[in-house]
Amino acid sequence: MESFGCWYKLQNNSCTEENDTSKLENRAPVPDFDLHVNFWFLGDILKQKIKYPYLDIGIKIKNYQSLSNFVFSFPFHVNSNEVIDLSSKMSNKTNASMVFNEACEIETQKEYTIVKIPDKEKKADKKLLIFPLEQAIENICEYIDCGDKTYIVIRFENFKKYLGKNSELEVYKDIYIRFRIKDINLQDILYFDNEPFNKSLDSAFSGTRVLDFKINEKRNIDKSITARMDLDEETLIRFSQVHFLVMEPSSYDLIAYTKNQMTCRELEKDLWNDYLKVDLDSKAGHILAYHWRMKSEDDHKIGDFSCFAKINYQKMQLNTVLAYVLVVLGIGVIGSTIVSATPLLNSIFLWKNGQYVLPNLILDLIFGVLMLLAGWVLGKRK
Repeated sequence: MESFGCWYKLQNNSCTEENDTSKLENRAPVPDFDLHVNFWFLGDILKQKIKYPYLDIGIKIKNYQSLSNFVFSFPFHVNSNEVIDLSSKMSNKTNASMVFNEACEIETQKEYTIVKIPDKEKKADKKLLIFPLEQAIENICEYIDCGDKTYIVIRFENFKKYLGKNSELEVYKDIYIRFRIKDINLQDILYFDNEPFNKSLDSAFSGTRVLDFKINEKRNIDKSITARMDLDEETLIRFSQVHFLVMEPSSYDLIAYTKNQMTCRELEKDLWNDYLKVDLDSKAGHILAYHWRMKSEDDHKIGDFSCFAKINYQKMQLNTVLAYVLVVLGIGVIGSTIVSATPLLNSIFLWKNGQYVLPNLILDLIFGVLMLLAGWVLGKRK
């Protein structure tokens, strides 16, 4: 599996962590990044009502005004209509509180949403400007194809020209970007399912899903993209915090193979309906949220993050049972036809034997084979 990528370019008057501290006095502060990823397997949760999973990406940037450009790279091709800007969802108090796991308040400045997050140390509340991908300002967000990969470029230098004429927005130094990948088949990109070859012969079957998420693992980023980074003097982001969540039905059994701490809780279904724009009613069953978190220690930022997990599941749906019934009936018809045809084979020149004639036996055999094939094909589509 290839890696997502996330990098940036500083303004000329900004500093990096490697700069001599004696030169920092007149320079803009160093930007700081947090990453939030939510992977929703809604096809399993909602019993195939939604075809593909949702992948939500959130990036919190402190001191974003030090940036010239910010880039997020996908290890697959993405069209702009397949990236859903979630800034409007973040203008809802409930949604913001669920995303940040805090009791947030919402303010507005012009057409922008400000999320106010209470400070746990009883100091001044933190305020985040929700940064939309879709803006009235031109040339802010651009989608660029690089072979069969796509990356999003956000040009903060253009946004800061707009800030110069809107000083009330200039006071906000921290922003939050959140978007969703939708209507893209992420199988064999982020995960793959390993199901038994004979699943059509079972009324219920077990399978294994292998999930492999990576970001900023340089050896797994396309070489043409890393070459572009070097050419433009861009830097891979080193995160302060990473939060990666996977939502699956409670009947699934997840085993993680990663050193990062994982917690698990039952999802509050009714609170997420507006955010997901689906109805997570009682028919969806219980949903578990698996949460991996990684936090930098002693100023050692997180250069890359990966999560490898195996998910064991069982499926028994209407088409699963129907496929099983068709296969069993097909085998039964074929077996009965062969038994009935045995006396006839012993006297092949006799066109009549009991209640069967040769054409009838051939038709029965064809019918049985068709039932068997129909069940097999239906089973392969589960």
